[in-house]
Amino acid sequence: MQPSTRWLEERTLYNLIARLYNVIARLYNVRTILYNVRARSYNVRTRSYNVRTRLYNVIARLYNVRTRLYNVIARLYNVRTRLYNVMTRLYNVMTRLYNVITPLYNVRARLYNVRTRLYNVMTRLYNIGAKI
Repeated sequence: MQPSTRWLEERTLYNLIARLYNVIARLYNVRTILYNVRARSYNVRTRSYNVRTRLYNVIARLYNVRTRLYNVIARLYNVRTRLYNVMTRLYNVMTRLYNVITPLYNVRARLYNVRTRLYNVMTRLYNIGAKI
């Protein structure tokens, strides 16, 4: 083998190895890029999970507020019902009192009528006595 040919073969082998090394380096770079893409997608997924969890928590708090408001409304409705019952009882008492008082007013009116008639009789008698 001649020295120049050997040098050429070594140089060709060196270039082949260098090319293989560059191919491997590029593949490694592609692998790193894919890892980074996967890591970013994991980060995005984690962030979306965190956002979803926060939204679930907000919805749960709003549901709790709604439940408390329903309870307040139920209590107010109970108070309204109790007040309505008290007002109904008072109305019934007032009706009974009216039923008792109305006949008494009628008796008083009759007594006034009798008094007025007696007064008229007394006035006529007085007038008759004054003429005599």
